Amino acid sequence: MQNKELNLKQAIEIFSQYLDSKNAPQTTIRAYSDDLKQFAKWLAGETGEERVQRIDKLDIEGYLSYLGRQKLTGITRRRKLQSLRKFFNCMIDLEYLEKNPAAKVSPPNGEKRNPTILYQHEYKALLYEARNNPRDLAILQTFLQTGIRVGELCNLTLEDIDLEARELIVRQGKGAADRSIPLTERAVEALKVYLDIRSQTDTRDVFLSKHNTPLDERSVNYMVKKYVKKAGIKKPVSVHTLRHTCATHKVDKGMSLTDLQAILGHRRLETTYKYLHLAKTSLRDQMEATAL
Repeated sequence: MQNKELNLKQAIEIFSQYLDSKNAPQTTIRAYSDDLKQFAKWLAGETGEERVQRIDKLDIEGYLSYLGRQKLTGITRRRKLQSLRKFFNCMIDLEYLEKNPAAKVSPPNGEKRNPTILYQHEYKALLYEARNNPRDLAILQTFLQTGIRVGELCNLTLEDIDLEARELIVRQGKGAADRSIPLTERAVEALKVYLDIRSQTDTRDVFLSKHNTPLDERSVNYMVKKYVKKAGIKKPVSVHTLRHTCATHKVDKGMSLTDLQAILGHRRLETTYKYLHLAKTSLRDQMEATAL
């Protein structure tokens, strides 16, 4: 075991480099880093402790309790605990620690909730509100027609879209397999209109801000919420809702789970199964909503 004591800031940087060396996606590295920085901020304010070697089980349980008082869901708290476990396992692997203080922390119970999806009249209202903005309409259609994640959309380059072949490539990077998604006519039409008026810059990213810089995830989330409000949709909707909407409607219209798995980029088919249940739930809800 190494004698050097690390503060959390140093350790988080080492952990990020560790994940990078393991070919972890940059989105995963950022997510873990954000979770750990939030923990470090809480710990510094609560105990003043910053040394990794001094963190114990009670600190972690106190943090989870704090998150509960902040009204974070059990599912979110379970994910943050998993981030801490991964982090401390890395510290053990690199011989900064002998044991994982998060290993025996009981995870909070996760709520059993179905993901929110948009019904046909709702996503059509969303598209209608964006009809006069080619870039925003192309973004919404890309989400709804392909089900890609917001990070994947922000990372798209001009080389990843082939309108003639009607194909979109999601680059996984760092040794992970890329995936190809066929584009529907609606997606092709929306992308073509946008790309025809897109600024001619050296930037290869597909979606640009008004300053011709690559669009980031925060801006995309803000844009989606703006159109949700304009469309008068009252349910809680995020960018990920559009991914759920795409997947659920495709299952409802007969797409096989294996094909859907390939489109969504799920590693395990079990992850895709939820959309089979969700499609049936959606159908029941729509029948009730349209009852005579």
